[in-house]
Amino acid sequence: MSRFKFLLVVACMIVSSTALSAKKPPKPCPQPPEPGKEPAYKEVEVVDAGILAGRVDFVGEYTPMKWKVVKDRDFCGDTIIDESLVASSDGGLRFVAVMIEDIRAGKALPRQIKELANKDCRYQPHVETISVCSKLMITNHDPIFHNTHAYIGDAIFEPQKPELTHDGLFVIAYEQTPEAANTGPMIAFTTLFNLGLPTQDFKPKKTMREPGLITLKCDAGHTWMTGYVWVKPHPYLTVTDADGKYKITQIPPGEYTITFWQEMLGTQEKKAVIKKGETTTLDLTYTLK
Repeated sequence: MSRFKFLLVVACMIVSSTALSAKKPPKPCPQPPEPGKEPAYKEVEVVDAGILAGRVDFVGEYTPMKWKVVKDRDFCGDTIIDESLVASSDGGLRFVAVMIEDIRAGKALPRQIKELANKDCRYQPHVETISVCSKLMITNHDPIFHNTHAYIGDAIFEPQKPELTHDGLFVIAYEQTPEAANTGPMIAFTTLFNLGLPTQDFKPKKTMREPGLITLKCDAGHTWMTGYVWVKPHPYLTVTDADGKYKITQIPPGEYTITFWQEMLGTQEKKAVIKKGETTTLDLTYTLK
């Protein structure tokens, strides 16, 4: 090796070492509370735990709309069924987030990895719940380019208004032109992350450090793609299954406020008393007039 090449290698090693040493270590999760304040949630041993379980039902007439596919039709097809309201044949309401609101101490945070998949030209699952310090692994199962843009905040998400086509389909236009930015959604809150997924091997993981509602949109021309992730500072939350059922375990005995959230039908709250070693049943009905 020539002296020049040797010096060049040494210089590169020094630069790389400096860059690595300058990289800030990740913040602890959960972050310690501010001086004089209690932590948002304490991990404790739960004794004589109870269970909360039930079913969420839908009453009303609703025909799911179809979105017109405006990009990658060869793979995605011509239409995509909307998932903003999904109910079983006997009325079980799927994709309802069920969350305990006023719990300050309980079982340990799971620190798990949950997959958020771009699959079959939609986000799967459509609605997810996760506790802080767990990770979302964003993946792409399709042979096309996907993008996952995650927004978080209390402000209202204001997407571009869909239009009704002559054949009864809803569509949000997308054009691959310099004016395409004008067709995108209007966002009134903060970007949490924005990831392009060019291959199926790229599986980035994002640690959830901040509680709140995450709204997912695709910037890659798949204008119908929307999803939601609820993040809480505790592990007592879940999503109803295809039959509208849910279960939350290892709950300390006590009285709690339970929030039910459905993206189209809104939020409802109910009180529940969790007793030692017992299962408390709490059902709910959403009605569309």
